[in-house]
Amino acid sequence: MGLKKATVKLGADIGEFTSKMRKASSSFKKMGKNIQKAGKTMSMSLTAPLTAFAAASIKAFDTQAKAEAKLMTALKGNEKAFKSLTKQAQELQKVTIFGDEETMAAQSMLASMGLEEEAIKRLTPLIQDMATAKGMNLTAAADLVAKSVGSSTNALSRYGIQIEGAVGSTDLKGQFDGQAKAAAKAGAGPLKQLQNRFGDLMEKIGEMLIPVLNQLVAGVDSMITAWNNLDSGLKIAIVTFGGVLASKLIAKLH
Repeated sequence: MGLKKATVKLGADIGEFTSKMRKASSSFKKMGKNIQKAGKTMSMSLTAPLTAFAAASIKAFDTQAKAEAKLMTALKGNEKAFKSLTKQAQELQKVTIFGDEETMAAQSMLASMGLEEEAIKRLTPLIQDMATAKGMNLTAAADLVAKSVGSSTNALSRYGIQIEGAVGSTDLKGQFDGQAKAAAKAGAGPLKQLQNRFGDLMEKIGEMLIPVLNQLVAGVDSMITAWNNLDSGLKIAIVTFGGVLASKLIAKLH
């Protein structure tokens, strides 16, 4: 093969190789963009549920903490009674459909009406039975019971519950015994119990997240304070500069 022909062939081969490399490079770039896009989509798909779960966990902890604070206040700071009643609420959660925070709210109602620890412990299961049988709110049922045992008027008589003994007695006899425990085993009762147990897990996670949230709030508060302390002219300059940068970024994206 002559030198001229060899040079032409080599040039053609190099040209073909270069063309293929360009195509390959373009494919790799396109693949890279697709992977990056998929990564962003996956990140958003994972981040959104995690953020929602974190928010729900903090809310669950907040509800539990408020229920405990309300009970402690109703008991006028009696720690012994508080520990005994919260333990009862936790144990009842295992065998009924009522979350311990719901039970503590009912206990708080009884305590606020002046009932002592032992009376509250005796009445709480009966209130759960009554609320279950009548489809009542647990706190409303507790309010009704508290008002009845604390006076000469038995507002519970229409529900088939009788108060035995002297005025103010907490010895109640009714036709709803065992209703709350039975409901926990029937229909979707086991699912509700599982939900309550999962709620306890979320409360623990929420408790762990609270310090992080407090730090975030403190940081944002510091930023707001610093911004408020800036000169008005400097604020305008910062906002204007930020607007310019944002418009350039949007232009690049399009």
